[in-house]
Amino acid sequence: MSRTVVRVFSVLLSVLMLLAFTPEVSAAASSSVFTQVALAAPSDVLSHSNMQQIMTTMPINEKNVVAGHMLSSRYAKIGYSRYFLPLNKATNRLGSPIRLNSYAAVTPLSNSDDGLYISLYADYDTSVHYNWDLYGYFQWTGGCCNYTPDHIALAWGGGLQLVSSYAYGYYNHNILLGTPRIPTTLDDVTPGSGVDYRFPESRRFCIPAYPRGCPILQANWGYSLATIHESRYHHTASNVVMKYVHTYSDTSVSVSFGLPASASISLSTADGNWQIADYVPVTF
Repeated sequence: MSRTVVRVFSVLLSVLMLLAFTPEVSAAASSSVFTQVALAAPSDVLSHSNMQQIMTTMPINEKNVVAGHMLSSRYAKIGYSRYFLPLNKATNRLGSPIRLNSYAAVTPLSNSDDGLYISLYADYDTSVHYNWDLYGYFQWTGGCCNYTPDHIALAWGGGLQLVSSYAYGYYNHNILLGTPRIPTTLDDVTPGSGVDYRFPESRRFCIPAYPRGCPILQANWGYSLATIHESRYHHTASNVVMKYVHTYSDTSVSVSFGLPASASISLSTADGNWQIADYVPVTF
């Protein structure tokens, strides 16, 4: 046997021996890797007992909106926050925003207190990877309104895709009209950043049979919901933001959202208009 043949045979033998001692990656081991990735998705930040305690302090309409998610094991409860903004209707003069304890009764919410209550709730859908739901809620107390439209906007960081959104609300109850729905209009949406809705905070309803003309109803409460999606869980700290914009004497309100990596809402408002914001930290 020539030296060349011997050398080739030696190389082949070495390759075969290397293959024989290479550990095999089993299907079970491979699946366990993917299982660990799936399990890295968010879990409850707020416990079930936290949720029950928070819900006992909520206004009834807010509770009706979020109860299905807050009490369901399907959704990981990520964060909740709320504010109250006192307002003198006669002068449109604002008080200082009050950050409300999530676990204490909402004492400012009475008919004698003029102002605006807002809250922001975020959760993660464990059955539809990787979907998040954001709820922005508002409620006027003691009356609110003029005829110019208001805005409710939601924004998020991380560049997540907007899957769906909507907003709705109700005016105060009227003995003839019942409780009419507030018409909402999708005013602006920026992919990967945020969504904004506008609506008439007060509205005139003309009823031919009504002897006193046209009743004027004021906004009572409403909310906006956005479902957003990411391709996988990135473990990136960020925020979700809600902002309510009240117009007073001018309707020239423009809403713009920050870059996809941030969560911000910038509003250009005229004199007399004002806004209130809330945020919840999340990890996308």
